[in-house]
Amino acid sequence: MVEGNSGCFIGSKYLFSFLIDEKWSTKPLNDNIAKLYLEPSNEIIISLLEGKNSFESNKKSKSMMIENMKKILKLEEKKEQGASAMLQVLWNNFEGQVLYGNKEYTLN
Repeated sequence: MVEGNSGCFIGSKYLFSFLIDEKWSTKPLNDNIAKLYLEPSNEIIISLLEGKNSFESNKKSKSMMIENMKKILKLEEKKEQGASAMLQVLWNNFEGQVLYGNKEYTLN
């Protein structure tokens, strides 16, 4: 896909993971914990569909992860149970997200 710089790959070099609030296991769209991980991931394709290039889409996703890590740090300051684990998982996703190939690639 990335040979000759004609396409790109945005994904993870590590296993993508996310945590959930078990009370929302039957309604994942209502799960505010899962959203911290899934919304930045989904932003990649949303941005591409909106006409942004691969670099901008990847950057937006990673910016959202940083904002979510800041939210989690506030929970950790309040000694919220599980905040440290939430932060570790999101950091792993952030560090693992890569863009290979054409940084100017668009779907158009």
